[in-house]
Amino acid sequence: MPIGIEDTLEGIVDLVEMKAVRFKGPNGQDIETSEIDASMMELCKEKRALMIEKLAEVDDKIGELFLEEKEPTPEVLGSIIPTPHD
Repeated sequence: MPIGIEDTLEGIVDLVEMKAVRFKGPNGQDIETSEIDASMMELCKEKRALMIEKLAEVDDKIGELFLEEKEPTPEVLGSIIPTPHD
């Protein structure tokens, strides 16, 4: 989820880890991880819940946790979400 838009883009929110990732430096080459701003937290929680709901439709492990109303860990989520390194 982006933090800012277009010319004011500061970084992204990692919905798996629930952390803000901001790009610093003249070209955004320096990466800073921090807590999510309070002003964005509610929207981030909603987007994360939607992500988990969608993943539950295609992954049995997440589906089981979803039905049990348990929160999947970042490790579980990370294990099923493809990354550019996969």
